[in-house]
Amino acid sequence: MLTSLFESRRFQRLASLNQTVLILSMREGFIALIPFFVISSLAFMLIGLQSLLPDFAGKIAVFSALDTSHSLIMAISPLAIVISLSYHLSKNLRVNTIVGSILACLCFITHSNYLIKSDSGYMLSSVWPNFYSIVIPLLVPYLVRFFLGFNGLKLVRASVASSFLMKHLNLILPFFLVYLTLYLVLPIMDLLIGDLTAYLVTFVTGLSLEVQGFIRMLIIHSLWFIGVHGDNTYLSLFSNVLMSESFVAGLSLNSFYNNFVIVGGSGCLLSLVIATLWRGRSLQELTLMKVSLPFNMFNFCELIVYALPIVFNPVYLIPFILAPAVNFIISYWVLGLGFIEFTSQEISWMTPVFLNSWLISGDIKAVLYQACLIVLNVFIYLPFVLFSSRFANNANLIEKLSHKLKFTDIHQLDAEARYSSEQRDSIIHITELNQVLHQIDNGKLILYYQPKVDINQRKVIGFEALLRLENNLGEISGPWFMDILERNNLVSMIDFWVVNRIKHDLKKLAENSIRPFVSINLHPLSLLEVSIIQGLDELNRLYPHQIQLEVLESGFKDDSPQAWANLAQLQRKGFSVAIDDFGRGFSNLSRLIKLSPNDIKLDRSMLLATDSADGLLLYKHMAALCSELGYQLVAEGVETEAELAIVRQAGVYCVQGWFFAKAMPINEAMAYQFPPE
Repeated sequence: MLTSLFESRRFQRLASLNQTVLILSMREGFIALIPFFVISSLAFMLIGLQSLLPDFAGKIAVFSALDTSHSLIMAISPLAIVISLSYHLSKNLRVNTIVGSILACLCFITHSNYLIKSDSGYMLSSVWPNFYSIVIPLLVPYLVRFFLGFNGLKLVRASVASSFLMKHLNLILPFFLVYLTLYLVLPIMDLLIGDLTAYLVTFVTGLSLEVQGFIRMLIIHSLWFIGVHGDNTYLSLFSNVLMSESFVAGLSLNSFYNNFVIVGGSGCLLSLVIATLWRGRSLQELTLMKVSLPFNMFNFCELIVYALPIVFNPVYLIPFILAPAVNFIISYWVLGLGFIEFTSQEISWMTPVFLNSWLISGDIKAVLYQACLIVLNVFIYLPFVLFSSRFANNANLIEKLSHKLKFTDIHQLDAEARYSSEQRDSIIHITELNQVLHQIDNGKLILYYQPKVDINQRKVIGFEALLRLENNLGEISGPWFMDILERNNLVSMIDFWVVNRIKHDLKKLAENSIRPFVSINLHPLSLLEVSIIQGLDELNRLYPHQIQLEVLESGFKDDSPQAWANLAQLQRKGFSVAIDDFGRGFSNLSRLIKLSPNDIKLDRSMLLATDSADGLLLYKHMAALCSELGYQLVAEGVETEAELAIVRQAGVYCVQGWFFAKAMPINEAMAYQFPPE
């Protein structure tokens, strides 16, 4: 049943939201604040233990300092959220991160009444900090990007200053307009939210205490799911008098809710911790649960809510709300039977699980009942943990391979996006990727080299490095797995390994005074990876004019200017660039001119088409056109003497193909000689 749910179109649409720039940025922003949340929770937890600890010298001073520290942390928490969210969203939208963060902070302080001037100076206000600390940092980067799109707002258009100075001068008007725009947007938002909350308050307060308590639970957990602190936000909307009223079995609604509804924190997350430690397989989730366990024992939920995360995670949405809802209904009925007697004592919500039920009852039956609720909630979470674990094998293998291929730096750059993507992929894709990752992990990546020859000068003029996979039986296969890795945004991992392997091979050859010209295939996505660019720069420094980068022009998207720019920069540094497989599919001449390569490799598919008059004419004219444009031509896939004759007739003299040599191990390739007549 759950498999059908997760594979349904509605779930896939919900899961696709998890991959948007907005949601990924929110997750990155909250995860970056984990140390902040942990320190805050730890300080608050220690404060709650004050009465349980024996007296000692300086106890009052220590706990006074803890209380002051916690108060300061809580006071700046909205601002910390603003900075983190605006920074990560600005980064992912390619907006200046410093400007985005500063502008978000300025707008937050101005429009949220977070900082209020009084006769004695300035003071912090708690009016709607959670709401504005989420909305404003998510609006600002989008507005900055919107206004940056208008050329008329650019103050400097010519290269009269450095690019760094020009970029920041051109941010002045967008900065000003974003600030003013929020004066229009936020008051409208205030009115809408004010009307909605007024209606909601009127509606809820007219209901029975039982229904009010249940709705309160639903609202709080829904707020947590969208990243807003549920309890604090609820208190800003509704009076807390409701919680002190007698509810069931002599318990106030507050005691009932804290001890028998949200056992182990909001969403009953202690049970998620136990279920994951029991049956989970994701290394990331298991590590997080071990760290979070002591905090959940004290009913703190922030660590899992923001780090797993629960926020905008469709896999855990249902149990996060279902577990406390089931607890509420069952506990109201069970405790109403009166077989457990309670005192009127009110205890702190962060009193540890089991101890809290004992303190308010003095009855072991209350402790056992609380344990039964935890077990029930474990089984509510368990199917969802098992489903999440189906994605763990791939996530763990990718992590393992990233270390094996020394790819850790790049892998960590988009680890959160990939981890989120792993949670939403279809089962078919999981199986497919899992098979590939296992075979790469159990095998060995190697490079073979195929000679390129000049048929006029009758000599070897270079080599193309081609990827191969050797399995544990010693069998060699081609890179059949690259398409699957590309669909899962993992192809850069392989390119990173290739760059490092080329460096290793060239070093060995240089020690024997062999300095070949080598072409390597590079995916356009790899041109966006800083570590790969740095690796190429090092290659160029160590082995100048020995490296050619082969790219597919079809892989370059018009909306990826950074990849274009990085390739052009590498070319300026001395790299030769070749367009690979030209003529396969729909080649784009305008894109070819924009790429401005040194060489063009005519794909074998064009050569195969020369068995017709039109195909032969096309091959000759394409070769003539490329030559006239100044490109050096390479004929790929030449396998017969007849094909060699066609290539020669078309005026192409650099040839690569089985007619001369297949790809071979490096030592054999370096020993290869042009065949005698």
